[in-house]
Amino acid sequence: MLVQRSERRERPATGSEDGGERGPLTLYKVHKYTLALHCSVFASLFNGPRDALEAGSERYKGIPVMDLPDMEEDVRDFLKALYFPSETSRHRHVSSPFRESDTHWAVFPNSYGGILRLSAKYEASIIRNLIVEVLEMEWPDNFEVWSALQATMRDTIDVVLSRNTSGDLTPYYPDPVLAIRLAVDYSIPRVLPMAYYDLMRLLNDDEYIHNPDLARPRRAVNRISALKNDEVQKVIVGRTLLQKMFHKYLSVFRIPYLPECDGSCEDTVQSWYKGLMAEFRHMESDPFLWIHNALELCESDSDTVECGNCIEWRSQQLRRMNHDLWRGLPSYFGLPGILSIWK
Repeated sequence: MLVQRSERRERPATGSEDGGERGPLTLYKVHKYTLALHCSVFASLFNGPRDALEAGSERYKGIPVMDLPDMEEDVRDFLKALYFPSETSRHRHVSSPFRESDTHWAVFPNSYGGILRLSAKYEASIIRNLIVEVLEMEWPDNFEVWSALQATMRDTIDVVLSRNTSGDLTPYYPDPVLAIRLAVDYSIPRVLPMAYYDLMRLLNDDEYIHNPDLARPRRAVNRISALKNDEVQKVIVGRTLLQKMFHKYLSVFRIPYLPECDGSCEDTVQSWYKGLMAEFRHMESDPFLWIHNALELCESDSDTVECGNCIEWRSQQLRRMNHDLWRGLPSYFGLPGILSIWK
């Protein structure tokens, strides 16, 4: 049985060690075998002289008591992960259809902070790896996986907005600020590029000033104070570098030249480019969505271009832009150590 003698009524901000208001004693009845199986610290403790452990423990109704000085919420989430590992994957929505009951996304990934803290403290590597896997699925380092995730999220947004006139997506949108905090504090580097990108597109005020009908998750912006100055700077600098490269690639459409083309397509391509810029001029904070929409528009308008070579050329340029921008994300956000593992 575990005893909480220093329970906090509210969990502090992720990464904070500040004290909180103390609450009543909390008891959990657990199996020593389960603790020892998952946690090296407890395995070492329980493998020692049994008499010494038993003699040194308080008792409650004849059962030995272990006093843990951790936050009650952390212990609750940690034990739940030990006994019910499926709890660690309940937030995945890469392939799951939208459900009205999925409002627990609002606390993701904050609910995993306590599990990571105690996994590090008590050396529960298996549980830690489960949490890391979930975070890496939500902010992946693989473009195909991320694209599938975004398609599902767009479907979710459409459903939510059809039912929610306020446009507040907070209950349905994972929090990139807390993802960054957890990734930095607990060494989960693969999460960082897309978490920074996710936050970058939420922080673009200009986009929402010009298009107030767009839904905006407010939670990430409200919690920006959880980040350190250098982490906020990575978002700002990364956005500048990414948009600079984005416009550099866009310039290729201004003066198209294909040796295989007799020049009859130039006016059509230029018209397509100008229409594209007008259509998506307020989406610079999300280059990958811009390219996604541009590719869809390119395919739907292919019959307006006379030359088949120019049709293929436009698609190739957009896909190359997609590939190059994705490959450069770690460097844009000042994460050179991730380049070698970025997919």
